[in-house]
Amino acid sequence: YNTVKGTAVEALGWDPDTQEGLFTNNFSDPQLGREFTESLVDQGADIVLPPAGFTSIGAPEFCQDTSSCLTIGVDTDWFFTVPEFADVVLTSVVKNLGGFVFDTIENLVTAGSPGDQYVGTLANDGTDIAPYHDFEEVVPQQLKDEVDQLRQDIINGTVVPGT
Repeated sequence: YNTVKGTAVEALGWDPDTQEGLFTNNFSDPQLGREFTESLVDQGADIVLPPAGFTSIGAPEFCQDTSSCLTIGVDTDWFFTVPEFADVVLTSVVKNLGGFVFDTIENLVTAGSPGDQYVGTLANDGTDIAPYHDFEEVVPQQLKDEVDQLRQDIINGTVVPGT
């Protein structure tokens, strides 16, 4: 992104070189999520993606209370699952488990076993990005198009995440 856009956006919370980053080691403490979010915002973050179960709820709560950041929801489309925070949810990274659950049940009924191991990807619709909802008019069309192209490039194998 920085190369293409001539910017210096910095991702906080994970260092791909050292493979080290921030972990709450807790999935049930929203206050801890709030503290982590505050720390990231203090370091300059304006968008926070908090993958930590119920602990994650501290992120949109902090963003809403301080008007200092936006969040990207995790697992489900937070616009619908935590609508009280919809005004600070830019989008969400969602797990689309419905098809997998159906296939597993069908395999159990017809073949007597759950089937092969499942890994959700963009290509098999096991994961995706949610709509921008209230931010649909705020996110520039060019950026939406670039995100759509990146999504397609990942599906095609042109871009391999994490490399």
